[in-house]
Amino acid sequence: MIGTVMAAAGIASISGVLAQTPPFKSSVDLVIIDAVVLDAKGEPATTLTAGDFVITAGGRPRKVISSEYIRATSPTTRASAGGTGAAPLLVAASNQVPHTGRSFIIVADISNIVAATGHLVLDRVSTFVDGLGTDDLVGLVVLPGGTPRVDLTTDHERVRDAVKTIAGVSHKGATTEMLPGEALGIARGDVHTAEAYFNRIGGNTDDPKPKCREATTGGLLPMSSFSGGKTMGLNVDLSECVRQASIVLDRYRQQSRAVLQSLSALATAMAPLNGPKVLVLVSDGMTIDLQSRDDLRQFARSAEAARVSLYALQPPTMLMEASASGGPTADSRVIDSAAGLDALASTAVAARGTAFGVSGTADAALRQIDRETSGYYILAFERDAADKDDARMTVTVRVNRDGFDVRARSEVTTKIAAPVLPAFSGNTKTTLGQLLRWPVAVGDLPLDADVYVTHRDGASLNGQALIAVEVGATAELSALGFEVTNAIGEPVKDAFDPSPSTIALAGGGRRYFNMLLLGPGRYTLKFAAIDQAKRRGSIERRFDVGGEPIASLRVSDLIFGDATASGFAPVAKIGASVTGLIDVLPATAADVRGVRAFVTLLDAERKRLMRSEVQLRAAANGSRFTATAVLDAARLQPGDYILTFQLLRGTDLIAERSRQFHRR
Repeated sequence: MIGTVMAAAGIASISGVLAQTPPFKSSVDLVIIDAVVLDAKGEPATTLTAGDFVITAGGRPRKVISSEYIRATSPTTRASAGGTGAAPLLVAASNQVPHTGRSFIIVADISNIVAATGHLVLDRVSTFVDGLGTDDLVGLVVLPGGTPRVDLTTDHERVRDAVKTIAGVSHKGATTEMLPGEALGIARGDVHTAEAYFNRIGGNTDDPKPKCREATTGGLLPMSSFSGGKTMGLNVDLSECVRQASIVLDRYRQQSRAVLQSLSALATAMAPLNGPKVLVLVSDGMTIDLQSRDDLRQFARSAEAARVSLYALQPPTMLMEASASGGPTADSRVIDSAAGLDALASTAVAARGTAFGVSGTADAALRQIDRETSGYYILAFERDAADKDDARMTVTVRVNRDGFDVRARSEVTTKIAAPVLPAFSGNTKTTLGQLLRWPVAVGDLPLDADVYVTHRDGASLNGQALIAVEVGATAELSALGFEVTNAIGEPVKDAFDPSPSTIALAGGGRRYFNMLLLGPGRYTLKFAAIDQAKRRGSIERRFDVGGEPIASLRVSDLIFGDATASGFAPVAKIGASVTGLIDVLPATAADVRGVRAFVTLLDAERKRLMRSEVQLRAAANGSRFTATAVLDAARLQPGDYILTFQLLRGTDLIAERSRQFHRR
């Protein structure tokens, strides 16, 4: 379960994943802080200089040395294969390719989302995900539990579909148990909160949940003594009220502590990514008071170190089941919602973000998040002699003229260590499990991965998934493992190999190959490896099996590989020369008569570089046919390219398969 894994000891941080966020090359005399600045129209202000900022830290004005605006790369649309009968354009995955867009992790705290209203926000979040730029990464974490779970990916459709399956499971307010906001107020001796609680539960004495004990004997204060007015004619043991409030609060504190620990771990995992990094928390609220402030400070520290911001969305004020309540619920709803939003706001402000209390749809809040996360400033200011290393101090950031709204962290650390990958535990299986469940690819050990799908036979929708992974390891691998999950994050296949069999490559590194038989559906491969030098790497690759009806002519994915005298070996990384191949499975030999195969090479702008006809050859048993083309990639300039195979009968397009590759 990802919530448990995130908070587990020993998974404190990750480094070496992709390229580092562009920081200042600061000396020990500088303190770094990140900030978002909005103009009077609520739009990001992107052209400010160091001289425009005023910073006060530790109660003292500081000299701003420099500023740099880190902008998310403008969305870029991936080329489409296009054409009738075209399959989606596929591309291999690599944990060494720097990410330049934004990174969002949607965190749904379903134990604190009421089923009746949570969908009003979650439905809009799924639409928000659908509208993100093609270069934006997005992932999904559900707390507690972890299913469905989607690691960071540019496959927005997969995340959108997973969000649609989420539903809140909270039924608070359906019993006489105190709501967290009620418990917080009663524990503090707030008269209005106590009266709202007793009004809500009314005369209900049948509910088995904990509640303040009604007394019929003397010696106890009547309700009127607590609230200043008579309510329902009950005599109540107020010490019992406070005791029950403490019990309820302690349970909600534990829930909030687990959420904060998971948020800290997620922030740490995102640290090495480029561009704006954002956690979007959907929750009715949290319970944060003096007893849980340390957990909040730890989250703030993790978010600062990783340059991660957090935005919180609170669904509309919950609806309570009237049949389970003995009286009016309006006051209790308002009190509980306000307490929950206040805690969410404290959490968001600790991570340079904002909490939104949603009253209708979440569209306006999500649009604001989209605007605010388009980029941020990195500011550097001078330390002074009174600043101690690794000490937290309050800070305020403003612009020296009117019309600007600054979002900055309320505290900074004078000297904060960059997140580092925890030391290897020595247990390879445990370490691989951690890598497989980490939401960000780990790039200490370079990995390239691709999955190719072919048809097993002509009568089944099942497919053969050919897994090809290339490991940039000079040392032998000490262990590898993988997990294949379905569209909702459920594991369907997994493997752990403590003595992996790999092929040494002439140019260095090693190649791993496997084949899985899978039914039709959408899948995600998560692969992890450790070499004998204790370097670790992980990578994710999404793929589809089936999805098209059984036809007289069935065509595999376009497969990249090395053709040798001993056979054809699928590859994940394009070298100086590569062979492209499609596997054609006809229902009968007559179905391929008159079919011609053509191969086309396009650049990233879809400009045609080459087109030629290739032969469709029968396999030894005559039941399958292949078309192949050898590409001299060494002659290509570095960049992205598209290879396309087309099958035509006369001028009619029967099938088209395309694949994108990167020439390094």
